[in-house]
Amino acid sequence: MAAAHAAWAQKNFLPGYIVRPAGDTLRGEIDARGQQRMGSLCVFRANGRAAASPYTPADLKAYGVQGGGRYETCQLPGGLTTAPGATALSPSPSALFMQQLVQGKAKLYSYVDEGGNGRYFFRTTDGPVTELVQLVQGVMANNVLMQQVSYPFRQILSQAFMDCLVVQPMLVKAELKESQLVAIFNRYNSCAPGQASVVGTARKSTVRLGIVVGAQNATIVLGDGGDVTLHSSLRPVVGLGVLLHPASFNSTLALRIEALYQKQLHEGEYQRTSGVATSLSSHRHALIALQTGRVPVMLRYTMPHGLVRAYLQLGYEASILLDAHQALVVETNQNLGGVGTTTTTREIEMRSLGFGATGALGALVPAGPGEWQLEIRYNQLDNSSQVVGVLAGAQTISFLIGYNLGR
Repeated sequence: MAAAHAAWAQKNFLPGYIVRPAGDTLRGEIDARGQQRMGSLCVFRANGRAAASPYTPADLKAYGVQGGGRYETCQLPGGLTTAPGATALSPSPSALFMQQLVQGKAKLYSYVDEGGNGRYFFRTTDGPVTELVQLVQGVMANNVLMQQVSYPFRQILSQAFMDCLVVQPMLVKAELKESQLVAIFNRYNSCAPGQASVVGTARKSTVRLGIVVGAQNATIVLGDGGDVTLHSSLRPVVGLGVLLHPASFNSTLALRIEALYQKQLHEGEYQRTSGVATSLSSHRHALIALQTGRVPVMLRYTMPHGLVRAYLQLGYEASILLDAHQALVVETNQNLGGVGTTTTTREIEMRSLGFGATGALGALVPAGPGEWQLEIRYNQLDNSSQVVGVLAGAQTISFLIGYNLGR
Protein backbone atom coordinates (compact mmCIF):
# COMPACT_ATOMS: atom_id res chain seq x y z
CA MET A 1 0.00 0.00 0.00
CA ALA A 2 1.21 3.47 -0.81
CA ALA A 3 2.59 5.80 1.80
CA ALA A 4 0.18 8.28 3.36
CA HIS A 5 -0.83 11.06 1.05
CA ALA A 6 -0.42 14.69 2.08
CA ALA A 7 -3.15 16.21 4.26
CA TRP A 8 -6.69 15.54 3.23
CA ALA A 9 -8.22 18.70 4.55
CA GLN A 10 -11.07 18.43 2.09
CA LYS A 11 -12.92 15.20 1.39
CA ASN A 12 -15.80 14.04 -0.77
CA PHE A 13 -16.53 10.44 0.26
CA LEU A 14 -19.14 8.51 -1.73
CA PRO A 15 -20.23 4.83 -1.52
CA GLY A 16 -17.86 2.58 -3.47
CA TYR A 17 -15.58 -0.44 -3.43
CA ILE A 18 -12.00 -1.59 -4.08
CA VAL A 19 -10.78 -4.82 -5.73
CA ARG A 20 -7.48 -6.04 -4.30
CA PRO A 21 -4.84 -7.97 -6.32
CA ALA A 22 -6.14 -11.32 -4.98
CA GLY A 23 -9.55 -10.52 -6.45
CA ASP A 24 -11.45 -9.93 -3.21
CA THR A 25 -13.76 -6.92 -3.03
CA LEU A 26 -14.09 -4.56 -0.07
CA ARG A 27 -17.04 -2.19 0.13
CA GLY A 28 -16.97 1.19 1.83
CA GLU A 29 -16.46 4.77 0.71
CA ILE A 30 -14.22 6.38 -1.93
CA ASP A 31 -12.95 9.98 -1.78
CA ALA A 32 -14.06 11.26 -5.22
CA ARG A 33 -12.26 14.49 -6.05
CA GLY A 34 -11.99 14.85 -9.83
CA GLN A 35 -11.08 12.52 -12.69
CA GLN A 36 -7.44 13.61 -12.92
CA ARG A 37 -6.72 12.86 -9.26
CA MET A 38 -8.70 9.62 -9.33
CA GLY A 39 -6.52 8.37 -12.18
CA SER A 40 -3.49 8.14 -9.90
CA LEU A 41 -4.86 7.79 -6.36
CA CYS A 42 -7.74 5.99 -4.65
CA VAL A 43 -8.54 6.97 -1.05
CA PHE A 44 -10.74 4.35 0.64
CA ARG A 45 -12.32 3.91 4.06
CA ALA A 46 -14.58 1.16 5.36
CA ASN A 47 -17.12 3.60 6.85
CA GLY A 48 -17.50 7.15 8.10
CA ARG A 49 -15.69 6.38 11.38
CA ALA A 50 -12.78 4.43 9.89
CA ALA A 51 -9.41 5.85 8.94
CA ALA A 52 -8.86 6.58 5.26
CA SER A 53 -6.13 4.73 3.34
CA PRO A 54 -4.52 5.78 0.03
CA TYR A 55 -3.93 3.28 -2.79
CA THR A 56 -1.99 3.67 -6.02
CA PRO A 57 -2.45 1.58 -9.20
CA ALA A 58 0.24 -0.76 -7.89
CA ASP A 59 -1.97 -1.66 -4.91
CA LEU A 60 -5.34 -2.46 -6.55
CA LYS A 61 -6.87 -4.22 -9.55
CA ALA A 62 -9.81 -1.79 -9.67
CA TYR A 63 -12.16 0.38 -7.70
CA GLY A 64 -15.58 1.90 -8.26
CA VAL A 65 -17.69 4.83 -7.09
CA GLN A 66 -21.46 4.87 -6.90
CA GLY A 67 -22.65 6.99 -9.82
CA GLY A 68 -19.06 7.66 -10.86
CA GLY A 69 -18.09 4.50 -12.77
CA ARG A 70 -15.43 1.83 -12.44
CA TYR A 71 -11.67 2.45 -12.59
CA GLU A 72 -9.25 -0.35 -13.56
CA THR A 73 -5.49 -0.51 -13.19
CA CYS A 74 -3.91 -0.32 -16.64
CA GLN A 75 -0.22 -0.95 -17.27
CA LEU A 76 1.63 1.29 -19.76
CA PRO A 77 5.05 -0.35 -20.37
CA GLY A 78 6.37 2.71 -22.21
CA GLY A 79 4.81 5.19 -19.80
CA LEU A 80 2.12 7.74 -20.59
CA THR A 81 3.19 9.87 -23.52
CA THR A 82 2.59 13.63 -23.69
CA ALA A 83 -0.62 14.66 -25.44
CA PRO A 84 0.02 16.39 -28.80
CA GLY A 85 0.52 20.11 -28.26
CA ALA A 86 0.52 19.77 -24.46
CA THR A 87 3.26 20.30 -21.89
CA ALA A 88 5.42 17.34 -20.97
CA LEU A 89 4.16 15.14 -18.17
CA SER A 90 6.36 14.91 -15.10
CA PRO A 91 6.89 12.15 -14.24
CA SER A 92 5.51 9.84 -16.93
CA PRO A 93 3.46 7.16 -15.10
CA SER A 94 3.69 3.49 -16.11
CA ALA A 95 0.39 2.45 -14.45
CA LEU A 96 -2.87 4.35 -14.05
CA PHE A 97 -6.44 3.98 -12.85
CA MET A 98 -8.50 4.40 -16.03
CA GLN A 99 -12.25 4.84 -16.10
CA GLN A 100 -13.91 1.95 -17.91
CA LEU A 101 -16.42 3.10 -20.53
CA VAL A 102 -17.11 -0.27 -22.23
CA GLN A 103 -16.45 -3.79 -20.94
CA GLY A 104 -16.22 -6.87 -23.15
CA LYS A 105 -13.77 -8.56 -25.48
CA ALA A 106 -12.62 -5.05 -26.33
CA LYS A 107 -12.48 -2.60 -23.43
CA LEU A 108 -12.60 1.17 -23.77
CA TYR A 109 -11.11 3.47 -21.15
CA SER A 110 -10.80 7.21 -20.55
CA TYR A 111 -8.26 9.17 -18.56
CA VAL A 112 -7.72 12.89 -17.80
CA ASP A 113 -4.01 13.70 -17.58
CA GLU A 114 -2.39 16.37 -15.41
CA GLY A 115 -2.77 18.90 -18.21
CA GLY A 116 -6.56 18.43 -18.18
CA ASN A 117 -6.55 16.57 -21.53
CA GLY A 118 -9.22 13.89 -21.95
CA ARG A 119 -7.62 10.79 -23.52
CA TYR A 120 -8.91 7.38 -24.65
CA PHE A 121 -7.33 3.92 -24.48
CA PHE A 122 -8.37 0.38 -25.36
CA ARG A 123 -7.27 -3.20 -25.11
CA THR A 124 -8.50 -6.52 -26.37
CA THR A 125 -8.29 -9.83 -24.51
CA ASP A 126 -4.72 -10.28 -23.22
CA GLY A 127 -3.56 -7.39 -25.41
CA PRO A 128 -1.62 -4.29 -24.32
CA VAL A 129 -3.25 -1.01 -23.43
CA THR A 130 -3.11 1.25 -26.50
CA GLU A 131 -3.93 4.93 -26.79
CA LEU A 132 -6.35 6.17 -29.45
CA VAL A 133 -5.07 9.40 -31.00
CA GLN A 134 -6.47 12.06 -33.33
CA LEU A 135 -3.99 14.75 -34.38
CA VAL A 136 -4.63 18.40 -35.27
CA GLN A 137 -1.64 20.21 -36.77
CA GLY A 138 -1.08 23.64 -38.28
CA VAL A 139 0.21 23.61 -41.86
CA MET A 140 0.98 26.39 -44.35
CA ALA A 141 -0.84 26.35 -47.69
CA ASN A 142 -0.45 29.30 -50.08
CA ASN A 143 0.91 31.36 -47.18
CA VAL A 144 -2.22 30.64 -45.14
CA LEU A 145 -2.05 28.74 -41.86
CA MET A 146 -4.61 25.92 -41.89
CA GLN A 147 -5.51 23.06 -39.60
CA GLN A 148 -4.85 19.53 -40.79
CA VAL A 149 -6.53 16.65 -38.99
CA SER A 150 -5.27 13.06 -39.11
CA TYR A 151 -6.90 9.98 -37.59
CA PRO A 152 -4.36 7.32 -36.55
CA PHE A 153 -6.94 5.70 -34.24
CA ARG A 154 -9.12 4.67 -37.21
CA GLN A 155 -6.37 2.42 -38.63
CA ILE A 156 -5.53 1.00 -35.20
CA LEU A 157 -9.15 0.00 -34.51
CA SER A 158 -9.66 -1.25 -38.06
CA GLN A 159 -6.82 -3.72 -37.61
CA ALA A 160 -7.87 -4.71 -34.08
CA PHE A 161 -11.50 -5.30 -35.17
CA MET A 162 -10.81 -7.21 -38.40
CA ASP A 163 -12.94 -10.13 -37.17
CA CYS A 164 -16.08 -7.94 -37.15
CA LEU A 165 -16.82 -6.60 -40.63
CA VAL A 166 -19.90 -4.60 -39.58
CA VAL A 167 -17.68 -2.28 -37.53
CA GLN A 168 -15.44 -1.27 -40.43
CA PRO A 169 -17.89 1.23 -42.05
CA MET A 170 -18.32 2.92 -38.67
CA LEU A 171 -14.60 3.75 -38.61
CA VAL A 172 -14.43 5.51 -41.99
CA LYS A 173 -15.64 8.88 -40.69
CA ALA A 174 -15.30 8.34 -36.95
CA GLU A 175 -14.14 11.21 -34.72
CA LEU A 176 -12.33 10.75 -31.41
CA LYS A 177 -15.45 11.44 -29.34
CA GLU A 178 -16.72 9.44 -26.41
CA SER A 179 -20.20 8.84 -27.82
CA GLN A 180 -18.85 7.52 -31.15
CA LEU A 181 -16.20 5.33 -29.52
CA VAL A 182 -18.74 3.79 -27.13
CA ALA A 183 -21.03 2.94 -30.07
CA ILE A 184 -18.15 1.34 -32.04
CA PHE A 185 -16.95 -0.77 -29.11
CA ASN A 186 -20.47 -1.89 -28.20
CA ARG A 187 -21.07 -2.96 -31.80
CA TYR A 188 -17.80 -4.88 -31.93
CA ASN A 189 -18.41 -6.67 -28.65
CA SER A 190 -21.92 -7.69 -29.72
CA CYS A 191 -20.66 -9.37 -32.90
CA ALA A 192 -17.46 -10.96 -31.54
CA PRO A 193 -17.85 -14.79 -31.62
CA GLY A 194 -18.64 -16.28 -28.25
CA GLN A 195 -18.31 -13.00 -26.43
CA ALA A 196 -21.17 -11.50 -24.46
CA SER A 197 -20.90 -7.71 -24.45
CA VAL A 198 -21.40 -5.62 -21.37
CA VAL A 199 -22.80 -2.50 -22.99
CA GLY A 200 -21.27 0.83 -21.99
CA THR A 201 -23.03 4.14 -22.20
CA ALA A 202 -21.71 7.47 -23.44
CA ARG A 203 -21.79 10.48 -21.18
CA LYS A 204 -25.30 11.95 -21.21
CA SER A 205 -26.46 15.52 -21.03
CA THR A 206 -27.48 16.52 -17.53
CA VAL A 207 -29.59 19.36 -16.16
CA ARG A 208 -29.21 20.57 -12.57
CA LEU A 209 -31.61 22.95 -10.87
CA GLY A 210 -30.66 25.47 -8.21
CA ILE A 211 -31.54 28.61 -6.28
CA VAL A 212 -29.62 31.90 -6.07
CA VAL A 213 -29.71 34.63 -3.42
CA GLY A 214 -27.44 37.54 -2.70
CA ALA A 215 -26.94 41.28 -2.77
CA GLN A 216 -25.84 43.77 -5.38
CA ASN A 217 -24.98 47.43 -5.70
CA ALA A 218 -25.05 49.46 -8.88
CA THR A 219 -24.35 52.75 -10.60
CA ILE A 220 -26.01 54.45 -13.56
CA VAL A 221 -25.08 57.62 -15.45
CA LEU A 222 -27.72 60.35 -15.88
CA GLY A 223 -27.17 62.82 -18.71
CA ASP A 224 -28.74 66.12 -17.61
CA GLY A 225 -26.70 69.11 -18.73
CA GLY A 226 -23.64 66.97 -17.95
CA ASP A 227 -23.07 63.45 -16.63
CA VAL A 228 -24.21 62.63 -13.09
CA THR A 229 -23.34 59.23 -11.58
CA LEU A 230 -26.16 57.89 -9.44
CA HIS A 231 -25.48 55.15 -6.89
CA SER A 232 -27.71 52.38 -5.60
CA SER A 233 -26.92 50.94 -2.18
CA LEU A 234 -26.70 47.20 -1.46
CA ARG A 235 -30.00 45.56 -2.42
CA PRO A 236 -31.20 41.91 -2.42
CA VAL A 237 -31.38 39.68 -5.50
CA VAL A 238 -33.14 36.28 -5.67
CA GLY A 239 -33.82 33.76 -8.40
CA LEU A 240 -33.58 30.29 -9.89
CA GLY A 241 -30.83 28.74 -11.98
CA VAL A 242 -30.26 25.86 -14.38
CA LEU A 243 -26.83 24.30 -14.99
CA LEU A 244 -26.78 22.38 -18.28
CA HIS A 245 -23.96 19.94 -19.10
CA PRO A 246 -24.40 18.96 -22.79
CA ALA A 247 -22.91 15.56 -23.66
CA SER A 248 -21.11 17.15 -26.62
CA PHE A 249 -19.27 19.63 -24.36
CA ASN A 250 -15.96 19.03 -22.63
CA SER A 251 -16.63 17.86 -19.07
CA THR A 252 -15.21 21.16 -17.72
CA LEU A 253 -17.77 23.28 -19.64
CA ALA A 254 -21.43 23.96 -18.90
CA LEU A 255 -24.19 26.47 -19.67
CA ARG A 256 -25.59 28.52 -16.79
CA ILE A 257 -29.02 30.12 -17.26
CA GLU A 258 -30.76 32.08 -14.50
CA ALA A 259 -33.97 34.02 -13.89
CA LEU A 260 -33.36 36.73 -11.26
CA TYR A 261 -35.44 39.44 -9.62
CA GLN A 262 -33.79 42.56 -8.24
CA LYS A 263 -34.53 46.12 -7.16
CA GLN A 264 -32.26 49.12 -7.47
CA LEU A 265 -32.81 52.61 -6.07
CA HIS A 266 -30.49 55.15 -7.70
CA GLU A 267 -30.63 58.53 -6.06
CA GLY A 268 -28.63 61.75 -6.25
CA GLU A 269 -28.83 65.56 -5.92
CA TYR A 270 -27.04 68.10 -8.09
CA GLN A 271 -27.13 71.78 -9.13
CA ARG A 272 -27.59 73.39 -12.54
CA THR A 273 -27.71 77.07 -13.59
CA SER A 274 -29.69 78.66 -16.38
CA GLY A 275 -30.30 82.14 -17.85
CA VAL A 276 -28.28 84.46 -20.05
CA ALA A 277 -28.46 87.88 -18.42
CA THR A 278 -28.78 86.38 -14.97
CA SER A 279 -27.89 82.99 -13.59
CA LEU A 280 -30.79 81.16 -11.98
CA SER A 281 -30.04 78.28 -9.63
CA SER A 282 -31.74 74.97 -10.25
CA HIS A 283 -31.64 72.22 -7.60
CA ARG A 284 -32.38 68.76 -8.98
CA HIS A 285 -33.13 65.49 -7.23
CA ALA A 286 -33.00 62.30 -9.36
CA LEU A 287 -34.83 59.18 -8.19
CA ILE A 288 -34.44 56.08 -10.39
CA ALA A 289 -36.20 53.07 -8.81
CA LEU A 290 -35.71 50.04 -11.05
CA GLN A 291 -37.47 46.71 -10.66
CA THR A 292 -36.10 44.29 -13.22
CA GLY A 293 -36.02 40.65 -14.14
CA ARG A 294 -32.58 39.53 -15.29
CA VAL A 295 -31.90 36.53 -17.53
CA PRO A 296 -28.16 35.85 -17.82
CA VAL A 297 -26.92 33.10 -20.18
CA MET A 298 -23.29 32.21 -19.48
CA LEU A 299 -20.70 29.65 -20.48
CA ARG A 300 -19.00 28.23 -17.39
CA TYR A 301 -15.51 26.70 -17.19
CA THR A 302 -14.85 24.75 -13.99
CA MET A 303 -11.49 23.47 -12.81
CA PRO A 304 -11.50 19.69 -13.41
CA HIS A 305 -10.26 18.52 -10.02
CA GLY A 306 -10.23 19.40 -6.36
CA LEU A 307 -12.93 19.30 -3.71
CA VAL A 308 -13.38 23.10 -3.87
CA ARG A 309 -13.31 23.95 -7.58
CA ALA A 310 -13.00 27.46 -8.97
CA TYR A 311 -14.99 28.48 -12.04
CA LEU A 312 -15.19 31.33 -14.56
CA GLN A 313 -18.37 32.43 -16.33
CA LEU A 314 -18.79 34.73 -19.33
CA GLY A 315 -21.95 35.55 -21.22
CA TYR A 316 -24.75 37.93 -22.03
CA GLU A 317 -27.64 39.21 -19.94
CA ALA A 318 -31.11 40.50 -20.75
CA SER A 319 -32.80 43.01 -18.41
CA ILE A 320 -36.60 43.12 -18.45
CA LEU A 321 -38.22 46.23 -16.92
CA LEU A 322 -41.04 45.26 -14.53
CA ASP A 323 -42.17 48.77 -13.47
CA ALA A 324 -42.63 51.41 -16.20
CA HIS A 325 -43.16 54.55 -14.00
CA GLN A 326 -40.23 54.96 -11.68
CA ALA A 327 -37.60 57.28 -13.20
CA LEU A 328 -38.19 60.84 -11.97
CA VAL A 329 -36.23 64.10 -11.76
CA VAL A 330 -37.63 66.66 -9.29
CA GLU A 331 -36.45 70.14 -10.23
CA THR A 332 -36.69 73.21 -7.95
CA ASN A 333 -36.07 76.47 -9.82
CA GLN A 334 -35.57 79.95 -8.38
CA ASN A 335 -38.21 82.31 -9.78
CA LEU A 336 -37.16 85.25 -11.93
CA GLY A 337 -36.41 88.18 -9.62
CA GLY A 338 -35.20 85.82 -6.90
CA VAL A 339 -38.55 85.67 -5.08
CA GLY A 340 -39.83 82.16 -4.36
CA THR A 341 -39.25 78.88 -6.16
CA THR A 342 -41.11 76.60 -8.55
CA THR A 343 -40.95 72.81 -8.32
CA THR A 344 -41.57 70.57 -11.32
CA THR A 345 -41.31 66.83 -11.84
CA ARG A 346 -40.43 65.16 -15.10
CA GLU A 347 -40.37 61.48 -15.93
CA ILE A 348 -37.72 59.68 -17.94
CA GLU A 349 -39.13 57.21 -20.45
CA MET A 350 -37.45 53.82 -19.93
CA ARG A 351 -36.72 50.98 -22.31
CA SER A 352 -38.58 47.78 -21.52
CA LEU A 353 -35.66 45.57 -22.56
CA GLY A 354 -31.92 46.01 -22.22
CA PHE A 355 -28.85 43.88 -22.92
CA GLY A 356 -25.27 43.70 -21.79
CA ALA A 357 -22.21 41.57 -21.08
CA THR A 358 -21.70 39.73 -17.81
CA GLY A 359 -18.87 37.78 -16.17
CA ALA A 360 -18.25 36.05 -12.86
CA LEU A 361 -15.70 34.25 -10.70
CA GLY A 362 -16.83 31.64 -8.21
CA ALA A 363 -16.17 28.42 -6.34
CA LEU A 364 -18.10 25.15 -5.93
CA VAL A 365 -18.22 23.36 -2.57
CA PRO A 366 -19.91 19.90 -2.37
CA ALA A 367 -22.56 19.53 0.33
CA GLY A 368 -25.21 16.85 0.72
CA PRO A 369 -26.86 15.88 -2.58
CA GLY A 370 -25.49 18.93 -4.40
CA GLU A 371 -23.05 21.83 -4.32
CA TRP A 372 -22.89 25.32 -2.89
CA GLN A 373 -21.65 28.01 -5.24
CA LEU A 374 -20.09 31.27 -4.05
CA GLU A 375 -19.75 33.96 -6.69
CA ILE A 376 -18.92 37.56 -7.45
CA ARG A 377 -20.46 38.84 -10.71
CA TYR A 378 -20.18 41.99 -12.82
CA ASN A 379 -22.46 43.16 -15.60
CA GLN A 380 -22.91 46.30 -17.68
CA LEU A 381 -26.06 47.15 -19.64
CA ASP A 382 -26.52 49.32 -22.69
CA ASN A 383 -28.78 52.39 -22.78
CA SER A 384 -31.62 52.19 -20.20
CA SER A 385 -33.74 55.12 -21.39
CA GLN A 386 -35.81 55.48 -24.55
CA VAL A 387 -33.69 58.52 -25.53
CA VAL A 388 -30.04 57.58 -26.02
CA GLY A 389 -27.69 59.13 -23.49
CA VAL A 390 -30.25 60.12 -20.83
CA LEU A 391 -29.71 57.00 -18.70
CA ALA A 392 -26.73 54.89 -19.75
CA GLY A 393 -23.85 52.79 -18.51
CA ALA A 394 -25.70 50.83 -15.80
CA GLN A 395 -23.12 48.69 -13.97
CA THR A 396 -23.84 46.09 -11.28
CA ILE A 397 -21.61 44.12 -8.92
CA SER A 398 -23.36 41.16 -7.27
CA PHE A 399 -22.32 38.90 -4.40
CA LEU A 400 -24.21 35.63 -4.80
CA ILE A 401 -24.61 32.31 -3.05
CA GLY A 402 -26.50 29.42 -4.60
CA TYR A 403 -27.18 25.73 -4.21
CA ASN A 404 -27.36 23.28 -7.15
CA LEU A 405 -28.89 19.83 -6.84
CA GLY A 406 -26.81 16.91 -8.16
CA ARG A 407 -23.12 16.70 -9.11
